[in-house]
Amino acid sequence: MTRDKVVDTSQQAFACLPKMSDSIPKFDGSSSCLKWIEKYETVGRMMNWADITNFFMLYLTGNAYTVFSRMSTEDKKNWRRRFARR
Repeated sequence: MTRDKVVDTSQQAFACLPKMSDSIPKFDGSSSCLKWIEKYETVGRMMNWADITNFFMLYLTGNAYTVFSRMSTEDKKNWRRRFARR
């Protein structure tokens, strides 16, 4: 019975994960970059993303997406520092 409870708890935990990632707003460059990055990284840590950059581009739109997509590979690796300058 205990094992069933563990499975149920795990399933409930996984069920909330998409909702957590939905709490990250899309970023278009018109609002505070540093505040957005802070929220993105916080949710990424809570979701145990091994590499927080894996999903970064999925949350960019408009000018922010354009700027990021034109960055060099090296700058993309250092996206936090590069975006904080803008």
